[in-house]
Amino acid sequence: MGLSFQLGPVLTLVCVLELMILFYLAHWESYHTGVLLLRPLSNPVEAQWGFILGLLLTAWNGTLWWNDLSPLGFPYKYLFSFISTLSFLATSYEHISTVVAWMGTRGGMRQPVLTLIPLLLVVAYTTLWGLFAPDLVTQHTTLFVFTMGMLFANIQIRLIVQCVTKDRAKIYYNILSPMFLILLNAILGYFFAPIFDNSFVLWCYSIVITFYTSMLVLSVVTEMCVYLKLHPFSIKSHP
Repeated sequence: MGLSFQLGPVLTLVCVLELMILFYLAHWESYHTGVLLLRPLSNPVEAQWGFILGLLLTAWNGTLWWNDLSPLGFPYKYLFSFISTLSFLATSYEHISTVVAWMGTRGGMRQPVLTLIPLLLVVAYTTLWGLFAPDLVTQHTTLFVFTMGMLFANIQIRLIVQCVTKDRAKIYYNILSPMFLILLNAILGYFFAPIFDNSFVLWCYSIVITFYTSMLVLSVVTEMCVYLKLHPFSIKSHP
């Protein structure tokens, strides 16, 4: 996405964070209201159509076209970022206002706010790690976005499972704990000298979180298959 739209590392990370927040808020709303609301223009399908349109413009005009000035006086890439941010703010407001209206007469907003803590921690960790270790964002953009995306996927999967099973949503997961030490290492490196090289830490954490999330996905799929009496990981011959 960043290369196609010439956004650069920082704007690419901002767009990814916006997408992660919206995806979490949609299921957060569903968890607390018990209803998955499909809105006219703010659903995942419309977002995909927007990206498809942008990629078609890239295919037709080339990637450098996004650096050309728009009629508004600034490059098209900033116009794309501005529109996506406006859409993010409007959709976030819809999700939050729906939960506020729903929970206003059903116990208040304490529990909904608490269940936002995992999302806020992931966003904070991603932002602070990028600020105190900027070389990871500029020189290892893909790996950095992938790693934090896997961390987000981990907490998102848990929320989806809690939506389906009607289990009580947790406000903290142990998988978030290593990020505190990673941030501490990055802060030390920013002001003094890191205990471990930031790139090395990124690679190690990427491997760990990818394995951990993959195991989580496998366990969820396995439990669903046992419950539904499906056998997706084996092929039985017909008699």
